Amino acid sequence: MVAGHDLVGMAVIVFFGLALCVNVATLAHPILLTVSDRDFTYDGPVRHSTYEFEHCGDFQIRKNLGPWTPKLIVFNYDGPGRPSRFSRRNGPDGARVASILCTFRLPASDLVDLLNASRTANQSPKN
Repeated sequence: MVAGHDLVGMAVIVFFGLALCVNVATLAHPILLTVSDRDFTYDGPVRHSTYEFEHCGDFQIRKNLGPWTPKLIVFNYDGPGRPSRFSRRNGPDGARVASILCTFRLPASDLVDLLNASRTANQSPKN
């Protein structure tokens, strides 16, 4: 019986140790969102993605699973490359749906407004 308790104790230590490592990595390399005239870059501890506004659809807030989870900003992306490992092809006409977690000090609604305004300003007129 004692050996089983030691195993559970070690599992708990490993789990919380890994959680501590993730938190320290996030503190050492915080998630950054850089918006320029032509594109925006999402730069996190394990993910670096650049999206050009001309290939982005409407930015929207997806309802989160609970009050403890950050909001998710989703948009259709038809640009080159693989935008993220979390994207999937289930948008209209087979477009990739990409997402970013809103873990910034700016509220998700303000960030969506900023990204949509930048996307609209970047679109070229269609003939």
